[in-house]
Amino acid sequence: MNSEENDAMRALDARLRNALSDLDAPEGFDERLQARLSALAAKRPALDVAAQRAELEREHDRRRAAADRAALVDGTALAIAGAGGLLSAWRFAPELARLYATVEQAAGPSAIGFAAVALAGAALWLLLRQFDVNLATLAGRPWNASTY
Repeated sequence: MNSEENDAMRALDARLRNALSDLDAPEGFDERLQARLSALAAKRPALDVAAQRAELEREHDRRRAAADRAALVDGTALAIAGAGGLLSAWRFAPELARLYATVEQAAGPSAIGFAAVALAGAALWLLLRQFDVNLATLAGRPWNASTY
């Protein structure tokens, strides 16, 4: 901690002591509090194992249903976006063909192929990162430099 933090902590302690100085806990407060908490804990009904398991299964089913709904919404959104992309490509096909021909004349077919592969690789990398896929273990075993 730096000196500013120490000074701030001292000032806070002083303000709290000043604000709470009027409070008075009579003798035996801790023991009475502990006894009251123990009494409350004893009154609470204990759930049996079957009831706990049933509650956990209900919670699991609720979460699974929520995940299924989220997957359905995400899948629908992807389908709509894909259909929109296909319709846009169909609608603008002549313009895209002219643009492709212009770029091919300027850069050559190998540059377009390289750009397409780079774009697909970047999209795949982003997709794998989105789903927390560990690339080191993607092939089925952890990668170890000493084995190669």
